[in-house]
Amino acid sequence: MVVMVSALWFVLALMTPAGCSVPTPRKLFMDSLNLNHILRWQQGSVENSTTIQSNNSTSSERQSYRVEYKSTYKKDEWVPQCERTSFTNCSFHDTFAMFSLYHIRVRAEAMGHFSDWISTTFKPYIDGRFGPPRITLGGWGTSMSVSLSLPQVHASFGKIDYMLKWCQASHNCTQMEQCKERETSEATTLNDLQANTDYCVVAWIIGSDNPISDQVPFHTSTALPRWVVPLVVIGSAITSFALVAVCWLICNSVFRTLHYIFPPDHPLPNALSGLTPQKGKESFCVTALDEPVNLVQEHCNRNGYKSLASSVDNLNTNSRSA
Repeated sequence: MVVMVSALWFVLALMTPAGCSVPTPRKLFMDSLNLNHILRWQQGSVENSTTIQSNNSTSSERQSYRVEYKSTYKKDEWVPQCERTSFTNCSFHDTFAMFSLYHIRVRAEAMGHFSDWISTTFKPYIDGRFGPPRITLGGWGTSMSVSLSLPQVHASFGKIDYMLKWCQASHNCTQMEQCKERETSEATTLNDLQANTDYCVVAWIIGSDNPISDQVPFHTSTALPRWVVPLVVIGSAITSFALVAVCWLICNSVFRTLHYIFPPDHPLPNALSGLTPQKGKESFCVTALDEPVNLVQEHCNRNGYKSLASSVDNLNTNSRSA
């Protein structure tokens, strides 16, 4: 009986292939920043493996990984995301919906053998990190306008709530004191700051693990009286009206000059013919005095004007009749 049991164990040992140990991956986590989700893990060790090891050799050098996921919202089957990859990471970019819960699992594979699954859960909206935001500062006097944006995130993400922090500091933001914080959206204005003072501004998206932006310096100028703003507005309006009046006077002067340079008996060029008022047929046509009256009359009639010589003859005729 003992001989038969020993023979059976010997046969089973011969049937067991050598080098079939596949270590289970470990330290699985999701690295998510600005909706770019990357699953990362570490290669498992032989000591943590539950598979069979023989002849003191392993298949870790030739192993690959398989990554699958499923959503609890849709209750789908496991969906493969990365198959037979030799890397210890797998990208889920543009895969997850923002407000869903996902189960993710990874296992190692080698020579037709598999390790145990290692799994984790992930909520993009809660577990994902966002930032750091970009800060743009402006303003004058004792007011500071702050504009916050997150260019790495698509605009369809919706409204983002930021935490804004500003402190009195040196120009290079090495020493910060009297700090204040405020929840804000993309744009806000900080009023009643200290005049001629250096400030340092930082911001981050509200959350537990979101990165903080770089420190941005800002220097306030001398505070201006409240009456300066309306005075500037009124002065700008008066200046604009004066510029319009000067332009009108210059144009009117040019038109009058053209009218005297080109009298009615010397027609304007075609490009300038519409710049001066047109006279009716009652306008007189002036020509050389030594020309005959009939030629003057013919010239004036052809151009649509009344001859001055003809008018003088008519006047003399009427005088003699009287």
